[in-house]
Amino acid sequence: MLRICLLGGFRAEADSRPLPVHPGLTGLWAYLLLHSNRPVSRDQLAFTLWLDHSEAEARARLRQSLRQLRSLLPSAPQSRPWLLEEKRSLRWNPDSDTWLDVAEFQRAVESGDCERMSAGLDVYHGDLLPGLPDEWLLPERARLREQYRDGLRRLVEMQTAHADYAAARVSAERLFHADPRSEAVLRSLACLRYLSGDRAAALR
Repeated sequence: MLRICLLGGFRAEADSRPLPVHPGLTGLWAYLLLHSNRPVSRDQLAFTLWLDHSEAEARARLRQSLRQLRSLLPSAPQSRPWLLEEKRSLRWNPDSDTWLDVAEFQRAVESGDCERMSAGLDVYHGDLLPGLPDEWLLPERARLREQYRDGLRRLVEMQTAHADYAAARVSAERLFHADPRSEAVLRSLACLRYLSGDRAAALR
């Protein structure tokens, strides 16, 4: 099994053993993982990841990076390879034995179940690949960040509705850390500090 984390930084493990991923492979691998719902044109992939290079250089870099990725990946069952490759396109196999933190986070946040949402939000360890400056990542990074904040807002509301003020306070603290300029978040946090019995903290 592959376990891959993109939130807060890139980490990859195969059967609990860390994989030594070359920094140059991070963008390619992340792009394939985040777009596994459909095949990706090889040219599109090359020109997106190496947009400052000529077309010939971009294609060459893609071929080289794919060779490196294939050599890094552990063996997989023939019926469930990691990569689905065609002449002009390729795709990370969504049916492969892969656990991805982004997918787990999104499923949990969209579930609407309080307990599952709380566990899923714990998966969010920071922005999507914060050390990678690639332009294609910017809207995806912003979208996931807002999804995290929105998930915390809904979790605070659900926990408060169930009168679980201690848990709601913890969630509100996390939300305040993620969105410190929001007056609404600050008011909610002060209220929950009061409701959980910490009046001094509420006044501060």
